[in-house]
Amino acid sequence: MRRSKKDSKDWSEKGKFLKPETKQGIVMIASFALVFFFILSSLNYAGSAGQFFYHSLSRLFGSGFFIIPAILFLLGISFIKNDQSSFIIGRLVAGLISFLSALSMVSILFPNPTGTINGGMVGQILARPLTNLFDFYSLILLTALLIITLLVIFDTKL
Repeated sequence: MRRSKKDSKDWSEKGKFLKPETKQGIVMIASFALVFFFILSSLNYAGSAGQFFYHSLSRLFGSGFFIIPAILFLLGISFIKNDQSSFIIGRLVAGLISFLSALSMVSILFPNPTGTINGGMVGQILARPLTNLFDFYSLILLTALLIITLLVIFDTKL
């Protein structure tokens, strides 16, 4: 069955070539694929690309590297659970903020002056100003931010 010129024109004018549900499915599958890639790369089973990503991201995030697959898994679950496909970007941004919050929490809870373990260099950079301004209270702020972002990811209430 051929589309009429009007149908194809509507799609191209709006710049939408995929239905929102299809986009959500693509992001969900990509999230789970990345979870497996990051886990396999940490076990040295993802080839040279996996080694490169694992070593590079471990330098930046330290043991906080393992937060990445956890957040991606939660994002994947949220895309399965929730059928509101118009909020994809918001969930991804919330995932990024939750990752940075968790990374900062790891750096505050397990300090390491070299930045090579625990929260890595990025965790140290994020945690240092927070601890200078708020001391231990920064953990409460980061925990609240983490809970808020998880509520956004799952689009739910307490």
